[in-house]
Amino acid sequence: MSFRLQKTSYKGFVHYVDGDFIIRSHKGEVYFSHDGGTHFHKIIDLGHSITDRVKLSHPKIRRLLRYYIYHILPIGDAIVVFGLKKVFVISTKNQEIVREFKISGSRPLVICKDEKYIYYGEYFSNKERKPVKIFRFTPESEFIEPHIELTDIRHIHGMFYDPYSKKIFLTTGDTDDESFIGYLESGKVIKILSGSQQARVVTLLFDQHYIYFATDAPREANYIYRYCRKSKKVEKLQQLGGTVFYGVSVKNSFVFSTVADTNKEQRQDSVELWGSDNGTDWQIVKEFQKDPWPKSLFQHGQLLISDKQYNTSTIWFTPFATSNDQIIHKLLIN
Repeated sequence: MSFRLQKTSYKGFVHYVDGDFIIRSHKGEVYFSHDGGTHFHKIIDLGHSITDRVKLSHPKIRRLLRYYIYHILPIGDAIVVFGLKKVFVISTKNQEIVREFKISGSRPLVICKDEKYIYYGEYFSNKERKPVKIFRFTPESEFIEPHIELTDIRHIHGMFYDPYSKKIFLTTGDTDDESFIGYLESGKVIKILSGSQQARVVTLLFDQHYIYFATDAPREANYIYRYCRKSKKVEKLQQLGGTVFYGVSVKNSFVFSTVADTNKEQRQDSVELWGSDNGTDWQIVKEFQKDPWPKSLFQHGQLLISDKQYNTSTIWFTPFATSNDQIIHKLLIN
């Protein structure tokens, strides 16, 4: 296995990669690159009000208020931006806002799209266990309306498009009974793994034979697993030092990153970046030290990694609430 890490001069987050085309954000600004990240040009600034500028003015304020751009997806002649507590539909031709909606919930952890729709699930504290909604919409939609409603979970962790089965997958939490991995079919949810903290997952990664995932179980040991599409069996691959939110697969290589959580069952000091070039053998590529700011207010240490990275040998990610906070890094795969 050969990974080479580089720190870039850019601040913010990379949300989408397709070959040399990269979408990045910083504060409330959206940037495009058409040369693999050598140069970026600004498309639009969504944080133009006085209130927005104050909230976006400093990295610690953005962390405290959870106020930044979370996700960006291109679809047709538009990009859809989740950020600043809203959903924006932006014309790439005119570089102007076409529509905007309020995000339901706090902010979705992972969103996805298929050939027509963008999907996201409600993620919020939900101590009262209210029904949780999955939303589906297009850039032309006048409203974002619920597609499916679930009553047996706390919240939705992520929505994913599987390019091999052409299905929309989802992950949920948090208790044993509320945690599952499943997919949508004819307006219903079909579960493939459920009923334990082994099924409490945020991100799914796909290849032709397996679905890879790493657990988000704060009170138990966490592992990387894979689910065999053919046998329906789950294989335990690697123990980790903490819970996992994000990961990505690029050119048959895989990475997951742990979180410096508040639970003493997990590592408190550092975030681990794990990599594999075959899906079977895993190793720590790099550790990032948790910064001294309190986790409950200024967020857990983590690496923000978009799973929307295609046709590239470079994995882009951003350390967050750690050393090199909010500075974009890239991992070169040899």
